[in-house]
Amino acid sequence: MGGIGLQQLFIVIFLVLVVSFQRRMTSIASSNRIAVKSGWRSLTWTLYVVLALITVRIIFRLVEYADGVDHSNPLPNVEAYIYCLDALPMILAIALLNIVHAGRILVGPDSVFPKLSRAEKKAKRQEKKNKKMQRKEDKRAENLNGSNDSFAQSPEREGDAYQMA
Repeated sequence: MGGIGLQQLFIVIFLVLVVSFQRRMTSIASSNRIAVKSGWRSLTWTLYVVLALITVRIIFRLVEYADGVDHSNPLPNVEAYIYCLDALPMILAIALLNIVHAGRILVGPDSVFPKLSRAEKKAKRQEKKNKKMQRKEDKRAENLNGSNDSFAQSPEREGDAYQMA
């Protein structure tokens, strides 16, 4: 139970950070100091809902294990409780994070998620493929040229270690 409580502590710490972020972004957006992209509010509210859903699951786990796992405690023994209070909140949280994906909002030339067109992505993949093919060809040529020369001139091959007695 200590681990589950620790997990909730980290959720609360993250919640404080999200609230701080939202307050700063709201003040920046209202003062028009910096051009703020739209969409950050929806991502922030999604984080609030996801954190609430995870908290529901954590509270269920705390209550479930508080009385122990014997037969007098119905929570660990009734599947409906587990599905509704453990699995469903997590499925909803994952679905929300897929619907309001951070990659849709955090795009641009200076972001970690640069927005590339299909043609740019295709050209990048082709360039990567060409580099890989070139490395393979260079390695193959090195092995063919290097193995013939180095095998015959290798000092280890001439020593006593490779001679059969």
